[in-house]
Amino acid sequence: MRFLLLLPITLILVVAAALPLPGQQKKSPPPAPLNLRVEYQPDPEHPGYRRVRIVPQLVRDLNWASGSIETQLGPLSCSWSRSEDSVRLDVVIPTGMEAEIHVPKQNLAGILVEEGGRPVWKDGAYVTGVPGITGASQTDRAVIFQAGSGQYSFRLSGN
Repeated sequence: MRFLLLLPITLILVVAAALPLPGQQKKSPPPAPLNLRVEYQPDPEHPGYRRVRIVPQLVRDLNWASGSIETQLGPLSCSWSRSEDSVRLDVVIPTGMEAEIHVPKQNLAGILVEEGGRPVWKDGAYVTGVPGITGASQTDRAVIFQAGSGQYSFRLSGN
């Protein structure tokens, strides 16, 4: 696993497989890197990793990826998997951090998003009631959740 760190604006976790070790020749071109983008948004009132954006980049034929980084507040991690009609996104947000979590729609219609088996997005609207999730909105590409620290397991399904 390789990490590319660009501060203070953006932190990008890059997961790439089959990269040659130093001194080895490439036998075939490596696969395209998978970006699990975690943007750090500086806030003068809340320095450090107080708020992050998690924006998984579902690319080509990759069906899953995972990555993590140690922050001054603790480990921040994200993993995703997908099928033709669903996306699963697991996120761990350390204590003291807030997150904007983008769950990709993958061009699906009739979107339902569940967290831990409970609906949090249904019929185009946020469904209250899951602890830690404080709101949601959508764009044409993702359903975006506002969440506090904790462990979340989102499942988006549609047709």
